[in-house]
Amino acid sequence: MEDIVTYLEEHGIYVWGIAFDLGNKTLVSQLNLSPDNVSLINPFDASRSIYAFPDCPHLLKLSRNHLLDQGYEFVDDSGVKVFLHKKDFEKLLDKDSGELQIAFKVRRESHLECTGSSCQRVRTAAQMLSSTIAKAFMYVFGEEKKAQADVVQTVNDWFDVLNSSSISSKKKLSCGFGLHLEDQLHVLKKMETLVSQMKVIGRSGMLPFQSGILISIRSVRQLYKDVRRQNPDVEFLLTTHLNQDCIENLFSRVRAITGNNQHPTPVEALRRLRVLMLGKDHNIILKNPAVQDEQCLHTNTSDKTALSDEVTDEDNLREPSEPEFVTKMVTKDLTSQEKHDGFDEELSQEMKS
Repeated sequence: MEDIVTYLEEHGIYVWGIAFDLGNKTLVSQLNLSPDNVSLINPFDASRSIYAFPDCPHLLKLSRNHLLDQGYEFVDDSGVKVFLHKKDFEKLLDKDSGELQIAFKVRRESHLECTGSSCQRVRTAAQMLSSTIAKAFMYVFGEEKKAQADVVQTVNDWFDVLNSSSISSKKKLSCGFGLHLEDQLHVLKKMETLVSQMKVIGRSGMLPFQSGILISIRSVRQLYKDVRRQNPDVEFLLTTHLNQDCIENLFSRVRAITGNNQHPTPVEALRRLRVLMLGKDHNIILKNPAVQDEQCLHTNTSDKTALSDEVTDEDNLREPSEPEFVTKMVTKDLTSQEKHDGFDEELSQEMKS
């Protein structure tokens, strides 16, 4: 990893953090990461640190899975021991089963009885541990489930802060980290306190997902301070850039491009990447780009018209037509032999040129 960081830094790319999921136990062990040690020294510039960011969506899924499998034990504001487990959500759905429902997005089959691949869905975890469910607990049970509602609301707010993808949002906590710093820091502190004292029922110590949440909270706070100290003009961080969503989306497209073969070999993966880059449906790669060019955000209608005229000028380069085998590949009409022959033919032409 030191070689990768050094290479990037030598080419003008500043490395501030690394994102990973908790399945990468080798990395966690090699870097000796813990809630008390959330960073490492930058091998290229010893004056800067590189912060560790366990993947936030992955942490949310693990939080949901442990809640459904074992449940949580924690202490409320008055010091009373309280429990939150699957039965609380089942009771909520039983009582909130009329024609007009508050928790209408949550279903027993898809959210509470998840098994196998369904346990990997971030959307169902976010819907289950959401502000709507917290309000539903208060509406249906009142003060009886206030402590449980507070826990669900705290998890929801923590995820909003660590998954911000735009400068402004309808919710203050989902705006860029730093734009509503006092509120956002308060949420992180509240989540830090909850996770530190919370226990998974049947377990005596802190589990890896709890350590991961604490590492992510402390890393983002310290990263913001370091970035602001070295670059005072930086006003906020888009915390969604600190997770693995971009690479996970790419992997999903690579796996799905040829149907049932979900585990491509290295050579097949490279060919699929090439199809994505050269294919006529190349816009699927950046359907929701994380970064937009600042110039594009401020381009008015007249600028767009002028740009269109410039592109269609005969003196400019035109987009080359696609090779037939690439078009077939994207539309899944290409046979295995045609794939092999087509790629080999183009590779040969590139080598000759």
